[in-house]
Amino acid sequence: MGQITSQTRIVVIKVCNYLRGQYDKEGEDDIVKRTAAATGISVRSIQRIKQQHKRGEMHSPPPRSRKSPVMGALDDFDKDCVRREIMAFYERGEIPTIEKLLDSEEATSEFPCYLYVPSQLVKELGFRYKKVESGRKLLMERNDIVLARNKYLRLIDENQKSDSPRPEIYLDETWLNQNECVGKCWTLPDGIVGPRVKTGKGATFIIVHAGGEYGFVPGGLLFFRSKNGNKGDYHDSMNHTCFLSWFQTQVLVNIPAKSLIVLDNASYHSKILNKAPVSSSRKSDIVSWLANHNIAHDLSYTKTDLLDVVKQHKYLQEYEIDKIARVMLAMKYSDFLLIHCEFNPR
Repeated sequence: MGQITSQTRIVVIKVCNYLRGQYDKEGEDDIVKRTAAATGISVRSIQRIKQQHKRGEMHSPPPRSRKSPVMGALDDFDKDCVRREIMAFYERGEIPTIEKLLDSEEATSEFPCYLYVPSQLVKELGFRYKKVESGRKLLMERNDIVLARNKYLRLIDENQKSDSPRPEIYLDETWLNQNECVGKCWTLPDGIVGPRVKTGKGATFIIVHAGGEYGFVPGGLLFFRSKNGNKGDYHDSMNHTCFLSWFQTQVLVNIPAKSLIVLDNASYHSKILNKAPVSSSRKSDIVSWLANHNIAHDLSYTKTDLLDVVKQHKYLQEYEIDKIARVMLAMKYSDFLLIHCEFNPR
Protein backbone atom coordinates (compact mmCIF):
# COMPACT_ATOMS: atom_id res chain seq x y z
CA MET A 1 0.00 0.00 0.00
CA GLY A 2 1.21 3.55 -0.76
CA GLN A 3 2.00 6.20 1.79
CA ILE A 4 -0.86 7.01 4.19
CA THR A 5 -1.58 10.73 4.21
CA SER A 6 -2.45 12.88 7.21
CA GLN A 7 -6.05 13.09 6.02
CA THR A 8 -6.30 9.29 5.83
CA ARG A 9 -4.96 9.01 9.39
CA ILE A 10 -7.64 11.44 10.59
CA VAL A 11 -10.36 9.42 8.84
CA VAL A 12 -9.07 6.20 10.42
CA ILE A 13 -9.19 7.69 13.92
CA LYS A 14 -12.72 9.01 13.34
CA VAL A 15 -13.87 5.58 12.11
CA CYS A 16 -12.30 3.94 15.18
CA ASN A 17 -14.08 6.38 17.49
CA TYR A 18 -17.39 5.87 15.72
CA LEU A 19 -17.18 2.07 15.86
CA ARG A 20 -16.12 2.21 19.50
CA GLY A 21 -19.33 4.06 20.27
CA GLN A 22 -21.43 1.61 18.26
CA TYR A 23 -19.82 -1.52 19.69
CA ASP A 24 -18.90 -0.39 23.20
CA LYS A 25 -18.93 -3.97 24.51
CA GLU A 26 -16.27 -5.17 22.09
CA GLY A 27 -12.57 -5.13 22.81
CA GLU A 28 -10.10 -2.76 21.16
CA ASP A 29 -8.73 -5.54 18.94
CA ASP A 30 -12.19 -6.11 17.50
CA ILE A 31 -12.63 -2.37 16.89
CA VAL A 32 -9.31 -2.34 15.00
CA LYS A 33 -10.43 -5.27 12.85
CA ARG A 34 -13.77 -3.60 12.07
CA THR A 35 -11.94 -0.37 11.16
CA ALA A 36 -9.60 -2.29 8.86
CA ALA A 37 -12.57 -3.93 7.16
CA ALA A 38 -14.38 -0.60 6.75
CA THR A 39 -11.41 1.35 5.41
CA GLY A 40 -9.51 -1.29 3.47
CA ILE A 41 -6.36 -0.56 5.47
CA SER A 42 -4.42 -3.37 7.13
CA VAL A 43 -4.79 -4.09 10.84
CA ARG A 44 -1.10 -3.38 11.36
CA SER A 45 -1.40 0.03 9.71
CA ILE A 46 -4.48 0.83 11.84
CA GLN A 47 -2.51 -0.01 14.99
CA ARG A 48 0.41 2.15 13.85
CA ILE A 49 -1.94 5.09 13.15
CA LYS A 50 -3.45 4.76 16.63
CA GLN A 51 0.03 4.90 18.15
CA GLN A 52 0.86 8.01 16.09
CA HIS A 53 -2.37 9.62 17.25
CA LYS A 54 -1.52 8.87 20.88
CA ARG A 55 1.95 10.44 20.44
CA GLY A 56 0.48 13.51 18.69
CA GLU A 57 2.18 12.71 15.37
CA MET A 58 -0.91 12.68 13.18
CA HIS A 59 0.01 15.71 11.12
CA SER A 60 3.62 14.98 10.31
CA PRO A 61 4.74 16.87 7.17
CA PRO A 62 5.03 15.01 3.85
CA PRO A 63 8.41 13.78 2.60
CA ARG A 64 10.66 16.62 1.50
CA SER A 65 10.66 17.53 -2.14
CA ARG A 66 11.74 20.49 -4.24
CA LYS A 67 8.27 21.97 -3.85
CA SER A 68 5.34 20.54 -1.96
CA PRO A 69 2.33 20.13 -4.28
CA VAL A 70 0.19 21.40 -1.42
CA MET A 71 1.73 24.90 -1.63
CA GLY A 72 0.66 25.19 -5.23
CA ALA A 73 -2.81 23.85 -4.38
CA LEU A 74 -3.57 26.71 -1.98
CA ASP A 75 -4.39 30.03 -3.60
CA ASP A 76 -4.10 33.45 -1.94
CA PHE A 77 -7.66 33.23 -0.59
CA ASP A 78 -7.00 29.91 1.20
CA LYS A 79 -3.65 31.12 2.54
CA ASP A 80 -5.34 34.23 3.84
CA CYS A 81 -7.93 32.09 5.63
CA VAL A 82 -5.18 30.02 7.26
CA ARG A 83 -3.38 33.22 8.35
CA ARG A 84 -6.56 34.68 9.86
CA GLU A 85 -7.29 31.44 11.69
CA ILE A 86 -3.81 31.49 13.27
CA MET A 87 -4.27 35.12 14.32
CA ALA A 88 -7.66 34.23 15.82
CA PHE A 89 -5.89 31.98 18.33
CA TYR A 90 -3.96 34.99 19.65
CA GLU A 91 -7.15 37.05 19.85
CA ARG A 92 -8.72 34.32 22.00
CA GLY A 93 -5.61 34.13 24.18
CA GLU A 94 -4.81 30.59 22.99
CA ILE A 95 -1.51 29.12 21.86
CA PRO A 96 -1.57 28.42 18.10
CA THR A 97 -0.13 25.13 16.88
CA ILE A 98 -0.41 23.19 13.64
CA GLU A 99 -2.41 20.49 15.47
CA LYS A 100 -4.95 23.02 16.79
CA LEU A 101 -5.21 24.61 13.38
CA LEU A 102 -6.00 21.29 11.75
CA ASP A 103 -8.59 20.49 14.41
CA SER A 104 -10.35 23.86 14.14
CA GLU A 105 -13.99 23.85 13.09
CA GLU A 106 -13.33 26.03 10.04
CA ALA A 107 -10.55 23.72 8.87
CA THR A 108 -12.73 20.63 8.90
CA SER A 109 -15.80 22.29 7.34
CA GLU A 110 -15.09 25.26 5.09
CA PHE A 111 -11.50 24.57 4.07
CA PRO A 112 -10.55 20.87 4.13
CA CYS A 113 -7.29 21.85 2.44
CA TYR A 114 -6.06 22.75 5.95
CA LEU A 115 -5.67 19.03 6.53
CA TYR A 116 -2.71 19.15 4.15
CA VAL A 117 -0.96 22.22 5.58
CA PRO A 118 2.72 21.26 5.87
CA SER A 119 5.13 22.89 8.27
CA GLN A 120 6.97 24.44 5.32
CA LEU A 121 3.91 26.54 4.54
CA VAL A 122 4.23 28.36 7.87
CA LYS A 123 7.08 30.51 6.53
CA GLU A 124 5.21 31.31 3.33
CA LEU A 125 2.24 32.51 5.41
CA GLY A 126 4.48 34.95 7.25
CA PHE A 127 5.04 33.01 10.47
CA ARG A 128 8.00 31.33 12.15
CA TYR A 129 8.49 28.92 15.03
CA LYS A 130 9.82 30.49 18.23
CA LYS A 131 10.98 28.49 21.22
CA VAL A 132 9.66 29.81 24.55
CA GLU A 133 10.83 29.22 28.14
CA SER A 134 8.74 26.09 28.52
CA GLY A 135 10.61 24.55 25.58
CA ARG A 136 7.55 24.57 23.32
CA LYS A 137 7.66 26.01 19.81
CA LEU A 138 4.93 28.53 19.02
CA LEU A 139 3.83 30.09 15.76
CA MET A 140 4.94 33.73 15.68
CA GLU A 141 4.84 36.29 12.90
CA ARG A 142 8.17 36.86 11.19
CA ASN A 143 9.88 40.13 12.14
CA ASP A 144 10.03 41.36 8.54
CA ILE A 145 6.27 40.86 8.20
CA VAL A 146 5.62 42.81 11.40
CA LEU A 147 7.88 45.65 10.22
CA ALA A 148 6.25 45.73 6.78
CA ARG A 149 2.77 45.96 8.26
CA ASN A 150 3.81 48.63 10.76
CA LYS A 151 5.32 50.72 7.97
CA TYR A 152 2.16 50.36 5.90
CA LEU A 153 -0.12 51.30 8.82
CA ARG A 154 2.01 54.36 9.62
CA LEU A 155 1.76 55.57 6.00
CA ILE A 156 -2.01 55.15 6.02
CA ASP A 157 -2.28 56.87 9.42
CA GLU A 158 -0.13 59.80 8.29
CA ASN A 159 -2.25 60.24 5.18
CA GLN A 160 -5.55 60.19 7.07
CA LYS A 161 -4.28 62.68 9.67
CA SER A 162 -2.79 65.12 7.16
CA ASP A 163 -4.45 68.46 6.39
CA SER A 164 -5.27 67.34 2.86
CA PRO A 165 -5.48 63.52 2.83
CA ARG A 166 -5.17 61.71 -0.47
CA PRO A 167 -8.12 59.58 -1.68
CA GLU A 168 -7.23 55.96 -0.82
CA ILE A 169 -7.84 53.51 -3.66
CA TYR A 170 -7.56 49.78 -2.90
CA LEU A 171 -7.10 47.17 -5.62
CA ASP A 172 -7.83 43.46 -5.37
CA GLU A 173 -9.18 40.46 -7.22
CA THR A 174 -11.06 37.27 -6.38
CA TRP A 175 -12.91 34.43 -8.10
CA LEU A 176 -16.40 32.93 -7.95
CA ASN A 177 -17.75 29.59 -9.12
CA GLN A 178 -20.88 29.61 -11.24
CA ASN A 179 -22.78 27.33 -8.85
CA GLU A 180 -21.37 28.87 -5.68
CA CYS A 181 -23.75 28.46 -2.73
CA VAL A 182 -23.70 28.24 1.06
CA GLY A 183 -23.06 24.87 2.62
CA LYS A 184 -25.95 25.22 5.07
CA CYS A 185 -29.44 26.73 4.85
CA TRP A 186 -32.59 27.09 6.94
CA THR A 187 -35.23 24.35 6.81
CA LEU A 188 -38.91 25.23 7.09
CA PRO A 189 -41.02 23.57 9.83
CA ASP A 190 -42.91 21.48 7.28
CA GLY A 191 -39.67 19.87 6.18
CA ILE A 192 -39.23 21.76 2.92
CA VAL A 193 -35.52 22.20 2.33
CA GLY A 194 -33.75 25.21 0.87
CA PRO A 195 -33.20 25.96 -2.81
CA ARG A 196 -31.87 23.20 -5.00
CA VAL A 197 -28.55 23.85 -6.62
CA LYS A 198 -26.80 22.33 -9.58
CA THR A 199 -24.16 19.72 -8.91
CA GLY A 200 -20.55 20.62 -9.59
CA LYS A 201 -18.85 23.98 -9.25
CA GLY A 202 -19.47 25.08 -12.80
CA ALA A 203 -17.40 27.73 -14.56
CA THR A 204 -15.03 29.99 -12.63
CA PHE A 205 -15.30 33.77 -13.05
CA ILE A 206 -12.65 36.35 -12.17
CA ILE A 207 -13.65 39.60 -10.47
CA VAL A 208 -11.23 42.56 -10.33
CA HIS A 209 -12.12 45.98 -8.97
CA ALA A 210 -10.83 49.08 -7.21
CA GLY A 211 -12.47 51.31 -4.67
CA GLY A 212 -12.24 53.29 -1.48
CA GLU A 213 -14.20 55.29 1.07
CA TYR A 214 -16.59 56.68 -1.52
CA GLY A 215 -17.31 53.43 -3.31
CA PHE A 216 -15.94 51.62 -6.35
CA VAL A 217 -13.98 53.40 -9.06
CA PRO A 218 -16.34 54.14 -11.98
CA GLY A 219 -15.55 51.83 -14.89
CA GLY A 220 -13.13 49.85 -12.73
CA LEU A 221 -14.90 46.47 -12.81
CA LEU A 222 -13.22 43.64 -14.72
CA PHE A 223 -15.31 40.45 -14.86
CA PHE A 224 -14.47 37.51 -17.11
CA ARG A 225 -14.57 33.74 -17.29
CA SER A 226 -11.44 31.85 -16.31
CA LYS A 227 -9.75 29.73 -18.96
CA ASN A 228 -9.05 27.06 -16.33
CA GLY A 229 -12.62 25.82 -16.08
CA ASN A 230 -13.54 25.04 -12.48
CA LYS A 231 -10.13 24.37 -10.97
CA GLY A 232 -10.84 26.92 -8.23
CA ASP A 233 -7.72 29.01 -8.75
CA TYR A 234 -7.60 32.15 -10.88
CA HIS A 235 -3.87 32.89 -11.03
CA ASP A 236 -3.26 31.35 -14.45
CA SER A 237 -5.96 33.60 -15.91
CA MET A 238 -5.27 36.67 -13.77
CA ASN A 239 -1.64 37.20 -14.78
CA HIS A 240 0.63 40.24 -15.03
CA THR A 241 -0.40 41.13 -18.57
CA CYS A 242 -4.10 41.03 -17.73
CA PHE A 243 -3.64 42.99 -14.51
CA LEU A 244 -1.45 45.64 -16.13
CA SER A 245 -3.94 46.20 -18.96
CA TRP A 246 -6.80 46.63 -16.45
CA PHE A 247 -4.69 48.93 -14.25
CA GLN A 248 -3.83 51.23 -17.17
CA THR A 249 -7.15 51.33 -19.01
CA GLN A 250 -9.71 51.08 -16.19
CA VAL A 251 -8.06 52.37 -13.01
CA LEU A 252 -5.50 55.08 -13.69
CA VAL A 253 -7.80 56.94 -16.07
CA ASN A 254 -10.71 56.96 -13.61
CA ILE A 255 -9.27 57.63 -10.15
CA PRO A 256 -9.30 61.04 -8.39
CA ALA A 257 -6.34 63.39 -8.48
CA LYS A 258 -3.43 62.77 -6.09
CA SER A 259 -4.72 59.29 -5.19
CA LEU A 260 -2.98 56.93 -2.81
CA ILE A 261 -3.11 53.51 -4.50
CA VAL A 262 -2.83 50.40 -2.31
CA LEU A 263 -2.27 46.87 -3.62
CA ASP A 264 -0.92 43.64 -2.19
CA ASN A 265 2.25 41.79 -3.19
CA ALA A 266 0.83 39.23 -5.59
CA SER A 267 3.48 38.22 -8.11
CA TYR A 268 1.60 39.74 -11.05
CA HIS A 269 1.41 43.07 -9.16
CA SER A 270 5.11 43.17 -8.38
CA LYS A 271 7.10 42.62 -11.56
CA ILE A 272 10.50 44.30 -11.14
CA LEU A 273 12.14 45.95 -14.14
CA ASN A 274 15.71 46.06 -12.85
CA LYS A 275 15.76 43.26 -10.32
CA ALA A 276 18.79 43.26 -8.04
CA PRO A 277 21.16 40.26 -8.17
CA VAL A 278 20.83 37.53 -5.54
CA SER A 279 23.21 34.97 -4.09
CA SER A 280 22.60 32.60 -7.01
CA SER A 281 23.57 35.28 -9.56
CA ARG A 282 26.90 35.11 -11.36
CA LYS A 283 29.59 37.55 -10.26
CA SER A 284 29.69 39.10 -13.75
CA ASP A 285 25.94 39.82 -13.56
CA ILE A 286 26.39 41.47 -10.15
CA VAL A 287 29.17 43.69 -11.51
CA SER A 288 27.02 44.63 -14.53
CA TRP A 289 24.07 45.61 -12.29
CA LEU A 290 26.29 47.83 -10.17
CA ALA A 291 27.86 49.42 -13.24
CA ASN A 292 24.46 50.08 -14.89
CA HIS A 293 23.38 51.95 -11.77
CA ASN A 294 26.65 53.89 -11.47
CA ILE A 295 27.40 52.38 -8.08
CA ALA A 296 31.05 52.50 -7.01
CA HIS A 297 32.58 49.07 -6.47
CA ASP A 298 35.96 47.38 -6.55
CA LEU A 299 36.48 44.58 -9.07
CA SER A 300 38.76 42.88 -6.57
CA TYR A 301 35.77 42.39 -4.25
CA THR A 302 34.54 38.86 -3.68
CA LYS A 303 31.03 37.91 -4.71
CA THR A 304 29.91 38.22 -1.08
CA ASP A 305 31.31 41.74 -0.85
CA LEU A 306 29.60 42.76 -4.08
CA LEU A 307 26.26 41.38 -2.87
CA ASP A 308 26.64 43.48 0.28
CA VAL A 309 27.02 46.59 -1.92
CA VAL A 310 23.92 45.53 -3.88
CA LYS A 311 21.97 45.15 -0.65
CA GLN A 312 22.76 48.75 0.29
CA HIS A 313 21.32 49.96 -3.05
CA LYS A 314 18.42 47.55 -3.43
CA TYR A 315 16.05 50.50 -3.18
CA LEU A 316 16.97 51.29 -6.80
CA GLN A 317 14.78 48.41 -7.93
CA GLU A 318 11.62 49.65 -9.64
CA TYR A 319 8.28 47.95 -10.05
CA GLU A 320 6.88 48.10 -13.58
CA ILE A 321 3.49 49.17 -12.26
CA ASP A 322 5.10 52.06 -10.35
CA LYS A 323 6.79 53.31 -13.49
CA ILE A 324 3.59 53.14 -15.53
CA ALA A 325 1.61 54.93 -12.81
CA ARG A 326 4.27 57.61 -12.50
CA VAL A 327 4.30 58.31 -16.23
CA MET A 328 0.53 58.29 -16.72
CA LEU A 329 -0.40 60.16 -13.55
CA ALA A 330 2.39 62.71 -13.99
CA MET A 331 0.83 63.68 -17.30
CA LYS A 332 -2.62 63.88 -15.74
CA TYR A 333 -2.15 65.07 -12.17
CA SER A 334 1.59 65.57 -11.61
CA ASP A 335 1.28 63.73 -8.27
CA PHE A 336 0.39 60.27 -6.91
CA LEU A 337 1.43 57.72 -4.28
CA LEU A 338 1.44 53.95 -4.76
CA ILE A 339 1.96 51.49 -1.89
CA HIS A 340 2.84 47.80 -2.18
CA CYS A 341 1.63 46.43 1.15
CA GLU A 342 1.98 43.01 2.78
CA PHE A 343 -1.49 43.11 4.32
CA ASN A 344 -4.13 44.70 2.08
CA PRO A 345 -7.04 45.71 4.38
CA ARG A 346 -9.92 43.26 4.19
